[in-house]
Amino acid sequence: MHGVAREYSDALNREVTYADISPENWERELKKERLPEHLTLHLLTIAELHRTGRYDRLADGVERVTGRPAMSVREFVSLHADQFGGRRSYALFRVVRIADHEARSAADHRA
Repeated sequence: MHGVAREYSDALNREVTYADISPENWERELKKERLPEHLTLHLLTIAELHRTGRYDRLADGVERVTGRPAMSVREFVSLHADQFGGRRSYALFRVVRIADHEARSAADHRA
């Protein structure tokens, strides 16, 4: 999932990070939303299958149905950037990424 977060970051020109939420915490949050029980159980099951790598594969279903290859995460997010909070100007993103890299490098050298 960290790779997917990187795809979002690249498409939006801003840092997007992945946070692993425990199944218990997610279940608690889903229940707060008062979703139907069957939907909550379905989402928890799908999340568990993702955690165990059951969906870590490529498939051609999109192309078979639409006649066009599926787009990448980066392409999708880029096309719908406004729904994901918009893009940051590239110059600002580049400076932040360089600063983050330098801070990580300095921390690695101290370790």
